[in-house]
Amino acid sequence: MRNLMSQNSLSKIATIVLLLLSANSISEAKPELDTDLKLRAQMVQISKELGVTCTFCHNSENFKDSKNKNFITAKDHFRVLAILNSDQGFKSKPKVTCYTCHKGQSKFEYMKPESADK
Repeated sequence: MRNLMSQNSLSKIATIVLLLLSANSISEAKPELDTDLKLRAQMVQISKELGVTCTFCHNSENFKDSKNKNFITAKDHFRVLAILNSDQGFKSKPKVTCYTCHKGQSKFEYMKPESADK
């Protein structure tokens, strides 16, 4: 348990340091660098919503590698989120995110609707 807490604390510290360093360079960043920083911030948020680290979906040696099963599943789920939050979906307010179903767990608990038992 202590090791898990230490690892979690280190992860949070590393994230804060990365965001602070990134914030200092944004004012002079090229547009693609700004986009990269936004993507990284989104990935940090998603990892929190799923309760996982980057390597749950990504190959640590090639982050764009799409062979990991969780990477493929995540891409499919991003498409679903895009539809749910679009004009074709629910136009959700508040916005539907990974946390809406996952609640900080990599596998969400599916609860069978009560009406399905009748």
